[in-house]
Amino acid sequence: MKKNYSAMIFSMAFLLILIKRWSDIQCIDRAFYFVAIFGFFILAIGLNYNKIKNS
Repeated sequence: MKKNYSAMIFSMAFLLILIKRWSDIQCIDRAFYFVAIFGFFILAIGLNYNKIKNS
């Protein structure tokens, strides 16, 4: 369980760094939407993975 959360946090941090670089070129609002949607997907996948692993 700890490994899953650390992996999720790491992927989120990596994504944020990527988006920060990308937002320099693109519109900041668009980048924010991208982060929000991607973060939600990562969270959903992580929760589903935990459920599948437990069952």
